[in-house]
Amino acid sequence: MTDDPFDLDAALRRAAFDLSTIDSDDATTGTLAEVGTRYALAVEARAAAAELIDDLELALIDAMPDDVLTIAGVGVLTRSEQRRSEWLDRTASPERLRADLKRAIVTAIAVDPVTGEVDLIRQRVAQLTVDEVYEAVGSFSNVLLAARRRHRLNMDDYRATATYYRVRLEDEGTPL
Repeated sequence: MTDDPFDLDAALRRAAFDLSTIDSDDATTGTLAEVGTRYALAVEARAAAAELIDDLELALIDAMPDDVLTIAGVGVLTRSEQRRSEWLDRTASPERLRADLKRAIVTAIAVDPVTGEVDLIRQRVAQLTVDEVYEAVGSFSNVLLAARRRHRLNMDDYRATATYYRVRLEDEGTPL
């Protein structure tokens, strides 16, 4: 009996090959229990592959000397900076943004630019209009830059932004 070391690359090639040769018709044929079992196994394989891909991506991000790296026989690895944004508070931030935006829009429409007085009719029409728009557009995650500037809204008051890196693999210019 020999103690051959585990060959990770060979195991991954074998798994990729085995999965790529599965015929969808064969996999989806059988009793409900058989197809359900195959589905559960495929979900388990996908989760294991996703975890390994995430770990490999993190290792590549840290190890790549440049943002583009060609690996012979594999392809071109490209590291790029990404940004992700999420609400500071999942319920309060969107509602506060909507209320602040409504107040800014209504004020911009209702205030007479010459006298500085609030026209109550224009104010009410503006309030109803914004309410109708909010009714039609149930949710939004951002406000266009021009509107943010015009109404002096700082999205950092409502959303947290994180920067992270991703690695993409391309085979001769085609993303894999």
